Amino acid sequence: MATTAAGNAYFVEEEYELALQAYSAALKEATTADALSKRAATYLKLNRLELALADAQAAVALDSSLLMAHQRLGVALFGLERFREAKAAFAVGKDLAGNQDQALARFKTWVRKCDAELEDEEQLAPTPVPVKLAAPEVVAAPVTAPATPALRHEWYQSPTHVTLSLMQKNLTPEDVTVDFSPNHLHVRFVVNGETIDAFHKQLYGAIVVAESSYRVSSVKVELRLKKANDGFAWDALEGVGLAAPTGLPRPAPTLLDAPPKPYASKRDWNAIDKTIAEELEQEKPEGEAAMQKLFADIYAKADEDTRRAMNKSFQTSGGTVLSTNWKEVAAKNYDEEKPVPDGMQWKKWG
Repeated sequence: MATTAAGNAYFVEEEYELALQAYSAALKEATTADALSKRAATYLKLNRLELALADAQAAVALDSSLLMAHQRLGVALFGLERFREAKAAFAVGKDLAGNQDQALARFKTWVRKCDAELEDEEQLAPTPVPVKLAAPEVVAAPVTAPATPALRHEWYQSPTHVTLSLMQKNLTPEDVTVDFSPNHLHVRFVVNGETIDAFHKQLYGAIVVAESSYRVSSVKVELRLKKANDGFAWDALEGVGLAAPTGLPRPAPTLLDAPPKPYASKRDWNAIDKTIAEELEQEKPEGEAAMQKLFADIYAKADEDTRRAMNKSFQTSGGTVLSTNWKEVAAKNYDEEKPVPDGMQWKKWG
């Protein structure tokens, strides 16, 4: 279907809004599990997790053997922090993968990620308070105010963002106040009726306030800080609000390059984004879709003369020739040189 092929091409070129339009147009013509699954992948790229979940669920309902639909279902649930349901979706995909080594490895990796998150939830569960029998009333000695509880946190970075997670269970959005400033971050929680400073520090690097955000989940508050200088690596979370130094910025290190942290130090968070980014690459395009992807890949990396050669040769030959040599193509008249089957000839009418 042409619109699905167009969606694939847009997705590969990271034109996700255009890919979304193309897949939606394809679904208006015919509702297929493949188109629903690929639109779910597009919604994941756009961080529209609820819509991705709905499409993935519909794809699985239409074709329960579609591996990528199960994977996207699990990824959407994982992003929504519904980790038990995500693990169940990945487990189904793992069973269906059978002897397909690459698919099996992906599902096993996601199951391990779910196990890690579920382990965190268990660690963060409140300790039960034993019930005590009433004792004779006595005059209580004055006590000092309880110390502000120490919050565990983790952070990691990409070339463009820093992500900070403050671990606190059972908060609502109304319990959280976040003040972003270009060089400073102040986060306050209301816990058991008391306001505490969860994070009140100068940042290592400068951030873009308008493009920074946060979200509250059942076990943590996750803050996504937009770096003011893309590619500038933060050596620490706290610091003096540095701008990028003059000259070329050094690339941000991956988690594997960074020193281990006490919390979640063994997790390869970069693998999450890498897995999603490689999803469509795992699906080998065929026929028209393969031809369009090949053309798009070559064309995107070509210089002006190569693009002119590709356009002229492909269009004037009726799709029978695709050349990248402009010196050769410039002198050719493919319209007159179109290859035809034996015993036939091209003829213009009118």
